[in-house]
Amino acid sequence: MQDGASAQSLAEEGDIDTLISWMHHLPPSTDPSRIDLQINLAWALAHYFHFDESRQLLDNLDQMVLHHRDDLTRSTWCKLRVVRAICEAFAENIPESLAIVQPLLAEVPCGDTWVDGLICNILSYCHVVNQRYHDALEVQQHMPSPESPLDNLFVSVYRAFIIAQCHLCQGDLGKAGWYAEKTLRQAECYTGTQSTSGRDAGAAAGGDSL
Repeated sequence: MQDGASAQSLAEEGDIDTLISWMHHLPPSTDPSRIDLQINLAWALAHYFHFDESRQLLDNLDQMVLHHRDDLTRSTWCKLRVVRAICEAFAENIPESLAIVQPLLAEVPCGDTWVDGLICNILSYCHVVNQRYHDALEVQQHMPSPESPLDNLFVSVYRAFIIAQCHLCQGDLGKAGWYAEKTLRQAECYTGTQSTSGRDAGAAAGGDSL
């Protein structure tokens, strides 16, 4: 069964061919589970720099839900918008990404902490690209803390990556290293040292650029 969780797993594994195949074979549907799956596909495609495919999928979804906005949950609508912002940010279209994601900050918390994290992280990322480090850190103050690190490990690791990057770029190497190492240890407790999250946190600890 093709579902949102499967799409996220395939994205982490880098199986983009399967994701694109799903995209071309999914029938048009306003069923919430299918919409969520397609949003996750667009998110995964953007993360692996398939921007045209991601935009195509998002455009199709926008048209599909145009007359069904009331049928979407608040968190699903926010997710649809923030994935568009992620796609544009990773395509280096920062002004467009900011125009999309800035209004979404007022929606946090939206009812899904993973989506809250996507909103805060991509907005912070845009500020980091623009060297507005104070603004990037301020955005992270809006992020509700998950009850358990395992709830949103992906979001938590990238949040730490951004915060560490801000401190690093402002010359505070001690705080950057402390924050990244703390998150690295936390991630490794759940995923092991060779996991995607563990490597991402390690990159932050090492001071790699976004």
